[in-house]
Amino acid sequence: MLEVPLLTYIEPEMDTEISNPQSGIRNPESAIRNPQPHIFLVGFMACGKSTVGPVLATKLNRPFIDLDRLIEAKVGCTIAELIARDGEEWFRQVETETLRESAQGESAVIAPGGGAIMRAENRDLMARSGVTVWLDAPVELCWRRIRLGGAVRPLAPDEETVRARHQHRRPLYQQATLRISIVESQSPEEIAADVVDRLRVPSCPGWVGVKCHGMNFPSPKDEKSEVKMPAELEEPGTEREEEREMPSFNHSYICADILEQLYENKTIKALPELTLEIGKGLTPDISIYPKEKVAPNFLKDYLKYPEMPMLAIEVISATQNIQDLLEKAEVLIAHGIKTVWTIEPFTNTIFVTTGSGVKKFPSQEIESEGIRVDFKKIFR
Repeated sequence: MLEVPLLTYIEPEMDTEISNPQSGIRNPESAIRNPQPHIFLVGFMACGKSTVGPVLATKLNRPFIDLDRLIEAKVGCTIAELIARDGEEWFRQVETETLRESAQGESAVIAPGGGAIMRAENRDLMARSGVTVWLDAPVELCWRRIRLGGAVRPLAPDEETVRARHQHRRPLYQQATLRISIVESQSPEEIAADVVDRLRVPSCPGWVGVKCHGMNFPSPKDEKSEVKMPAELEEPGTEREEEREMPSFNHSYICADILEQLYENKTIKALPELTLEIGKGLTPDISIYPKEKVAPNFLKDYLKYPEMPMLAIEVISATQNIQDLLEKAEVLIAHGIKTVWTIEPFTNTIFVTTGSGVKKFPSQEIESEGIRVDFKKIFR
């Protein structure tokens, strides 16, 4: 059964400015009984929030709220006119009030303006009431869209200002629950589909108590909700971390099927659960080497093997999420592994990470570095 984080809503303090500058949007400390938390699309101006948002909302069968348009309807003028008349600080206050009101409403896809994240109060509010998704578009693409879009953007008068604002805000965007890399060739439909995949939420009405793609999601009546801590925010050695690393039945079964195919290739050696000498040690589910490159030395053993494989394979367990494993794949690539396959069994999807980026494939025959696995046989 696919586990979906169930967030509860705790009403934020209305009149208290959050004093902690590190207040972030990545990990809500608590949240609730609402089985369908808000999804907040964050990112720099012109990253695509207003175009991706409606498509994503349709996929998840919930309303879309473009916060800037809601503010304009509320104050009776454009954002540019509001800033020119009353100043940016007053606009930010109205923005916070409107964001708070929206967060108290029904579950929605909400797209705040690019600068909303600068206020600690806004970050805390989003953390408490939903999931944050960063649409990470390159600043060059954002500037090109700003320049060609024709809309009046008083906070983006020139390229130098845009680059400075982007650089200043980026560390705050990086605190989002999910990061979606944007390229110019992607359509809003493709980006929205990517968000759904990364959230591990099927494209159907509702997340909880709905049968979808043959899976029943738990009802909040049946079990207590818990927000999963991102891996890098947990204390090492805690019970929660041990649970996250625990393989599930499906995970072990799929790894066995993959190994069965790999063992037919007599030119390679596929080693399960080999810890590599990366930092404190990283352990892919399967590490693959040219057969002539590896041999046991019974006089000397390794707790962390120094030679990097040409291909590493990761299979998501029930206690893991795709975001963490894709970040792990990037680390493996940075340390010299040519290709990493990340297998998402819930949607029968294979993510192939190389030095050029990440590509996503449906269940099919995948080949990298001369190594082939037919995933149609595995996901039969």
